[in-house]
Amino acid sequence: MLVSLKNKKDFEKVAKSGRPFFARELGFKILKNNLNYNRYGIVVNLKVDKRAVVRNKIRRRIKEIIRLQHSNLSQGFDLMFLTRESVKELKYAEIKEELIKLFKKARILK
Repeated sequence: MLVSLKNKKDFEKVAKSGRPFFARELGFKILKNNLNYNRYGIVVNLKVDKRAVVRNKIRRRIKEIIRLQHSNLSQGFDLMFLTRESVKELKYAEIKEELIKLFKKARILK
């Protein structure tokens, strides 16, 4: 089961203190949360696209990749995923490839 970062305070804490891992189009900030599970937050800015349909599609793709990789990830972290404007040109497989590379770089992929 995926747990979301809910309140603004949690997002701000990860944004301020989290360790960044970025590729060209997307990345994440990671922070230890002293819990037995991970919490995820996905930020798709209005700069990516003004249409909510496009932003939600990107959000759904990232969420699905996280869902599939969740059991392979180390637990006890807050992850805030951030996207850049160029992410809307990527296909699902390309987004997945980038995120897996970043998970390996952050050493949280088992």
